[in-house]
Amino acid sequence: MSLVFASIVPHSPVLLPSVGKEHLKKLKKTITALHRLEQELVASKPDVLLVISPHGRINPDHFTLEVRDRYVPDLKEFGILEMPMQFRSDMRLTSAIKEHLEDCCVPLMLRSDSDLDYGTVVPLTYLATKLNPVAIVPIAPSLLSPKAHFEFGQALQDVLMHSDRRVAVICSADLSHRLTRSSPAGYSPYGRKFDEKVLAILQEKKPSALVTFEPQLAEKAAQCALPSLTILAGILDSLDAAPEILSYESPFGIGSLTAHYLLS
Repeated sequence: MSLVFASIVPHSPVLLPSVGKEHLKKLKKTITALHRLEQELVASKPDVLLVISPHGRINPDHFTLEVRDRYVPDLKEFGILEMPMQFRSDMRLTSAIKEHLEDCCVPLMLRSDSDLDYGTVVPLTYLATKLNPVAIVPIAPSLLSPKAHFEFGQALQDVLMHSDRRVAVICSADLSHRLTRSSPAGYSPYGRKFDEKVLAILQEKKPSALVTFEPQLAEKAAQCALPSLTILAGILDSLDAAPEILSYESPFGIGSLTAHYLLS
């Protein structure tokens, strides 16, 4: 198996020490889970990290794959001008993905004019420090249907399972942004309903249910998780992959989920 690791990771900039500062202690469960996840990732000895981020450049009718010799983190909006980590490309895996998706008529756009977004950088800051410099393949979802996202993930699985690269998949996702009255998007009772439903889908091992997830509930919850999670579900479709919820908390009114998939 060329897929050696899979996880779901939150990406709030508050997790960055220079941003969160004294507020980091409120995310203790998440940080503890991320440190454990880092150990699992390093132990899997990956050659490349495939990162699915909802905050990359989104094209409405195409999935996006960023291709650059070197990737530069862009965290200037959070007051961070430089990052000590280095990220390089894996052109062999990138080319294999491009060719296979073209053969499958899956809409894919390659871009090389974008720096790495925080949805990619925050998880890597916790998980990939010991792998620095690390090869990555950054992927962004689209505005296409959940079914299209699931099928995109299935097409990626075809490539990963036949690759000679040891690939780790990191699904960057924050759940509802409307869990409390201090939430960034304000409060909605649908926020908690959304998070509970996502957690139930994972715990009951019914990832295909993400394809038929209620669109109105997802919209009212103000979340940035469903597209990434649905791509991950496609990647893991029919594989023996059991999710382990390492932590879930929402001290700032945003659902922060950390999960590790046990691959057989």
